[in-house]
Amino acid sequence: MSQALQFERSRSGGSSPSCWAIGEGLCDDALLLQAQLRAMKSTGAIREGNGKAEEDRSCQESVRAALLIERLATANRKATVQWIMNVSDWGVVIKGLFRMLGRTRADNMGFRASVKALAALYNGVSDEAELQPLRTIETGDILPLVEQLAGASPPKAERLLIILKAVALVSSCSGKASGAANSQQGGSPNAMSSNDLLLPVLVDGLLKRSHLCNELTVHILWLLCMRQSERLREVAQLGAVQKILLVAQMNCSLPTKQKIVELLRAMKSESCLAPIALSKTFDVLIM
Repeated sequence: MSQALQFERSRSGGSSPSCWAIGEGLCDDALLLQAQLRAMKSTGAIREGNGKAEEDRSCQESVRAALLIERLATANRKATVQWIMNVSDWGVVIKGLFRMLGRTRADNMGFRASVKALAALYNGVSDEAELQPLRTIETGDILPLVEQLAGASPPKAERLLIILKAVALVSSCSGKASGAANSQQGGSPNAMSSNDLLLPVLVDGLLKRSHLCNELTVHILWLLCMRQSERLREVAQLGAVQKILLVAQMNCSLPTKQKIVELLRAMKSESCLAPIALSKTFDVLIM
């Protein structure tokens, strides 16, 4: 047994109830992660340090924390999120993982570990408290994700799209709640809407990867484009109509098909559809 694990076991009195909620077999990993989270809370993700050696050591610690988060959240996502909220600052943890994306190269272990951790934490999430830290995400924080999405393999693309969908979910809610106020007060656009690469990369990736990638992409487009005339026109001009029509015919899930129907109806109302697309759209709408 490592000294770090011995220390954490003695510090926690053997184990804590929240730790056991994750799973008995993963409790040691949770205890080891607890030390990393304490460091994150007090100093942030990758510390600047007084030199390269200190920064490298800090980066290694952050990578270990991200890998532990991914392992725990993959086994039991909800229990892991609740446990992190109990023992640390949830917002600091999420911001730290995003910060690591921007501080490390895409081929670096830190980038890959951070993507895996964020995807495991936000896979299928809809809880407001869990999404809250994403409200502070800026355009620069998601730019590495968008850049890597172009040309990504299906497994990597799935993780990137899971994260982007969570950010889009917050972006969509924020837009409905405060869009008018922001326009009146000159507020800056959110991270998703101000990223010029995002929509072209999303549309380009449709039908090129896995079934899950197609569904995640449709959901993101729906979140970003519904009630947004300019974005609807942009995705139509990028060739999204024919692609989402094909997704609808590929045995997609009912929620995805409903979102495709709503997107097509919105495009039709905005006169975004060419005549040939209109006839095919009608077929989808009545299926």
